[in-house]
Amino acid sequence: MCGIPWHISVAMRNANANNKAEMLTFVHHGHSFESCAHDSSAALAIIDDVFTQIKEIMPEINSVYLRQDNCGCYHCALTLLSVHRMATKNRINLKRVDFSDAQSGKGSCDRRAATIKVT
Repeated sequence: MCGIPWHISVAMRNANANNKAEMLTFVHHGHSFESCAHDSSAALAIIDDVFTQIKEIMPEINSVYLRQDNCGCYHCALTLLSVHRMATKNRINLKRVDFSDAQSGKGSCDRRAATIKVT
């Protein structure tokens, strides 16, 4: 977030007996953010929506690991305390929260962002 009007989340899992990775991409478009601050409240609303959609699409999912941007809206106390409640509300066990270093560790989201075209 932090000034970028798109939020991209990528969920990955080993989906079958061949351990072939399966990816789901969630894009929260910039028009949703033009009238609100890019702060922890916006980040939490997006995370809650992603958790809700994951449980709707893959109800068998019981736990998640988050890897997030190192932007302040993700590593502030409000977000770190609230994200556990959101996971619990969605019947998900939040196993771990990690932060990527600047310009590294966000490969899957960056790759998905590169394929999105604005018309």
